[in-house]
Amino acid sequence: MNTPVFGNFFGGKCRSNTPVYIRNALSLGSPRRQPNPQWVDESPRLRAHRTNPWGYCPPARKRTIVSEVSFLDIYYIQDVPESKDQIKQGHMQGKFQSFYPYESRVRNVVLQSHFHLLLQQTRFDDEFDEFTIETNALAGRGRDIPDDEDLDEPARDVIHAVERAMDTEADRLLGVSPSFVWEKDFESFRGVPEVFSGPTPGPLKDYDNPYDAFTDIWTNDIMELIAQETNRYANQTIESMKANGTLKPSSRLHQWHDTNADEIAVLFAVFMYMGIDNRSCQYEYWKANDYLEMLRFRELLPYNRFLLLNRFLHFVDNSDVSQNLSHSEGVASKKLAKLQPVISHLSSKFSSLYNLRREISIDESLTLFKGRLSFVQTIRSKAARFGIKSYELCESKTGYLYKFFIYTGKNSDNSFTVVAPSDDLGGKTTQVVLGLLKDLERRGHCVTMDNFYNCPSLARYLKSLGFDCLGTLRLNRKHVPRDVNRIPKNVEKGTIMARQCGDVSVIAWKDAKLVTMISTYHTPETYIGSKAGKVLVKPVCVKDYNNTMGGVDLKDQKLSMYLLERKRGVKWYIKMFKRLLNVSIHNAFIMYTSSLSRRNKDALTHRDFRYSLAKSLVDAHHHSPPVIREQIGEVMRLRRDVVHEPKYEPGRNNRKRCKVCYRQKIDKMVHSQCVTCGEYLCFGTCWREWHSLPKLKGQEFRGRQRSRN
Repeated sequence: MNTPVFGNFFGGKCRSNTPVYIRNALSLGSPRRQPNPQWVDESPRLRAHRTNPWGYCPPARKRTIVSEVSFLDIYYIQDVPESKDQIKQGHMQGKFQSFYPYESRVRNVVLQSHFHLLLQQTRFDDEFDEFTIETNALAGRGRDIPDDEDLDEPARDVIHAVERAMDTEADRLLGVSPSFVWEKDFESFRGVPEVFSGPTPGPLKDYDNPYDAFTDIWTNDIMELIAQETNRYANQTIESMKANGTLKPSSRLHQWHDTNADEIAVLFAVFMYMGIDNRSCQYEYWKANDYLEMLRFRELLPYNRFLLLNRFLHFVDNSDVSQNLSHSEGVASKKLAKLQPVISHLSSKFSSLYNLRREISIDESLTLFKGRLSFVQTIRSKAARFGIKSYELCESKTGYLYKFFIYTGKNSDNSFTVVAPSDDLGGKTTQVVLGLLKDLERRGHCVTMDNFYNCPSLARYLKSLGFDCLGTLRLNRKHVPRDVNRIPKNVEKGTIMARQCGDVSVIAWKDAKLVTMISTYHTPETYIGSKAGKVLVKPVCVKDYNNTMGGVDLKDQKLSMYLLERKRGVKWYIKMFKRLLNVSIHNAFIMYTSSLSRRNKDALTHRDFRYSLAKSLVDAHHHSPPVIREQIGEVMRLRRDVVHEPKYEPGRNNRKRCKVCYRQKIDKMVHSQCVTCGEYLCFGTCWREWHSLPKLKGQEFRGRQRSRN
């Protein structure tokens, strides 16, 4: 006897009074393992619920594979009372297996007086096309459900009732967790790799040089914004110090003049050169009369000008920070308000200029920072260990950063949120994954993650969105198979235990430690590898995980050789900005090399790319070489046709180091100054040597060292 099933079995009360009956519900077997698979056409609405049980989506395929033993019979019978308790009792007794809408297929719709076959199984073993569907409909076979105008009224009511029931099922899944019945036998496992259907991987346009790729990321709009806000912040700071009386007469802030986008581009080039040639002391880049002197580097920016630009580099108006903060992509909290325009701009550019390959990975990255900051994190496994954490989505092969979120704490306001389809998917880590994968649905990407993110519910949900999921799994996660959870840690090395539940598999393997993997398309299949010269049998899923997980780490490894944010004692948002600038150079390099490789052209190495990019920025934006203040004194000090007028200013704030003593590593503060040369000098020997000797004793140095008697 058939058990009555109504709309509430699908997840809510059906809007029709028509009772619907389910005779059996069996899980689908894999088409690769089932003999004689048969093709069945179905309606776009039913197909949509099959491919996406968590919500409605447009029809994606024209065919489905249905096993001979896997179907769902739905009957239409009038005048039968509803019995929800009977349904629950039958389900508890095992008469109905747990299933999802995408595991079921509508096969027969039976009227009270006669059988009306709507979706009869066909013997076609080729793909359906529009002509085949139309021909079968005319022949009474494989009729599509949307073509229900040709049906009689009772049959049409049945179709509408079934569709409404499946609509309510999608609503139910937005609030109820899925159930998992794990099986040891993989004959019924139906997990197959998603077919990649995304756009052609690589940049959206071709690039012939590094400068074009970089300027597509850092457009003139964002450069003008940085220059504007830097000028605003500098003027606000100087005016405030003048009003408070804290601006000293000898301060270099008196030398400030407004900057522009061209000078900001030159500043970027200076940062790049510093990343290529790392020096422990910043002043060494401008140090003269030394074997390691960088003569042409000093022509880019005077040292004092560099210090001023580095100090006042800014991105928002401090007087209106709260209004400037928008809910832009990549911005997770008001704590990031001072960096909001840069984060929003780069997040948008990274995802719009490049198409990802099939294999992508999600992981955390850490920007070194040990200062006082409320959202500093500690990750012992990272090279930095302490710093600002960001969640990142990268391409596995190249490390291209596609999307990122900066973590600002557990209780951050305006944090990125995605509507969770169930309570199992409402965790913070799941929110991160869904946020990073937004707008990539139904392209067939394979997402590789570690055990910080993975869980069976998330894997199944990602599969319904058209993703494949692979990664390690923590045994304390919800819905982990009980058998796998109880594996003793001292089990024999090489032991493999695997369980599957429809389209999700969990595989435990004992190596040096117990490794648990979760996948939406892997079986316990193994391969023979080697480690330290020894033959080792590993699951294929472990091999694929090792090959596709390292996207974020690959990016961090490449950046570690050219760190721009190495200097200590800077503000956190300046350090984070330099990190993002470094990442943008890396992404521009990937765009440049990918563009040339698909045209079979040779590309520069990463180091040569940075050299070429920095030189191109200088050539394009460094219009006139600045006048270095030290050169004025060198030119004027030996001239006899001018009067070298001395000047004496008493007071502690009106003194500076003697120029001649300083070259001899003597740190002596004096009040006397040569107005003509613009240098502070001791009266007597230093004054005479400065104005008479063509070559002075000693050399320029940096530091507070005093002579010893």
